[in-house]
Amino acid sequence: MKISKIASLLACIAVCLSAYAQEAKLTDHVNPFIGSSNYGTTNPGALCPNGMMSATPFNVMGSEMNRYDKDSRWWSTPYSSDNKYFTGFSHVNLSGVGCPEVGLALTMPTSGPLMVDYHVYGSEYTSEVASPGYYGCELLSHGIKAEVSATTRTSIERYTFPGGQGNILVNFGISLLMYITPVVYPISEAPLGLGTVLLLNPVAPIVETYRYAFLGSGAFHWVYWLVSLGVTALILMFGLVIFNKVEKNFIDTV
Repeated sequence: MKISKIASLLACIAVCLSAYAQEAKLTDHVNPFIGSSNYGTTNPGALCPNGMMSATPFNVMGSEMNRYDKDSRWWSTPYSSDNKYFTGFSHVNLSGVGCPEVGLALTMPTSGPLMVDYHVYGSEYTSEVASPGYYGCELLSHGIKAEVSATTRTSIERYTFPGGQGNILVNFGISLLMYITPVVYPISEAPLGLGTVLLLNPVAPIVETYRYAFLGSGAFHWVYWLVSLGVTALILMFGLVIFNKVEKNFIDTV
């Protein structure tokens, strides 16, 4: 009888432990903020495994209250947990790779009169919450609760406004070169005079050559590549000058 009671007790314990194991999720133990400071370059943005979209808080520009600013040094992440000033959610980010990412299209909710200067419409934030596939915070200047999640191919964003006028800004300026690249049309089809301007974009001749090689449309001209190489060389030299000026601020300087 005693052995039977012990066996029953052990069976009950096993059932309880099994039920607990089934209810517990490994994702409950994930801290998305790990690596988001001290040049770790990770971010707590919402992302699906193998997803195309990463909706990430963007807080690396617009205010002197930030510890790190993307324009004052080589800074390759949209987010740092050391910063305090929020200017929107960026998309198509790479987390933890330590090199520049695409960061396409900043979306920013604001309240009150429309403002288009991110130094003005940006906001301090509080009540940060992040878990796998979710990020949320409250924007103090606007009284808005901002939340994002992600599916395999898109982001999902929810903004809770306090009332009155509300705005959602979309900032394409940080990726302007990609948007003026002639992808769906050849350079020769551009309006008169605009083709020369397009050639100042180093990406344009590459796209044009792919179109010529694989689609048989457009044209291949050495002048396109000469202009592209010239512009690239100028950008490279300018970048080296800036690099030499800010190199002493790098974390890995020895």
